[in-house]
Amino acid sequence: HGACTAAQPRRLWRIVAGAVRTRSASSSAHETTSRHAMACLPEFALERFFAIHESSAKYTLCESDTEAVSMKEALGLADDECRRMWEELSLGYTEVKGHPKLLAELSSMYCEESGYCGGGVPASPLDPACHLQELAPQEAILLSMLALVQQDDHVVAMAPTYESLSGVAASAGATMSLWTPIELDDGSVRFDIDQLAELMHSGAKPPKVVVVNFPHNPTGFNPTRAEWQRLVDLCRSHGSFLFCDEMYRGLERDPVVERLLPACVAYP
Repeated sequence: HGACTAAQPRRLWRIVAGAVRTRSASSSAHETTSRHAMACLPEFALERFFAIHESSAKYTLCESDTEAVSMKEALGLADDECRRMWEELSLGYTEVKGHPKLLAELSSMYCEESGYCGGGVPASPLDPACHLQELAPQEAILLSMLALVQQDDHVVAMAPTYESLSGVAASAGATMSLWTPIELDDGSVRFDIDQLAELMHSGAKPPKVVVVNFPHNPTGFNPTRAEWQRLVDLCRSHGSFLFCDEMYRGLERDPVVERLLPACVAYP
């Protein structure tokens, strides 16, 4: 959102800076790179456009999210335990990583969905202690890229996509390879896994991070389960981190056939 001028990113940076100061001297180069990236992030053009026009426009034709439910509707879905927790909720800080019950529910959900998505039950349940809850995807993207990416790292990212998915890594000094779609004869588009494999081999060193977004915004593309498994295998063979934006997971037209294994289950 224009990190050089917006108050929230500056506050976030103060928090991050306070944390990295406690690290060992061996991480100083990474700290310098991260600090430089925070200072040089370009303006987030899409979000600045929304900030100016989204609330004042009479009609919005570019929404990428579903219509929100009311709190009354959400509470109508709650069981007795959840409703009691809501009624007794205190407007104070919870645990830094997120409420333990929520993290446990997320772990359980991903394990249960793995069977539904054709992957079978994971060999070992996901550990809630390894999870971190963020309030918004933008925070997760920012903190993850600053933690993972250093100067001259090779990063492969889908394009076009949500601006910061590639923008933060680029600002951190990464060498970017963009995985772009190909247009088919019927006018539809798809992302070719063979092209991704070529991009992963194209850098001077293996990609540090592979950034994907499925189902993809704005094309709607979703790989087959076989293609998804090949993508995961490519990341594993290169020792790459897989950063998967699953914002639109659950909107597949045929979930039984199209829904993919969550990335945290497919590539733990």
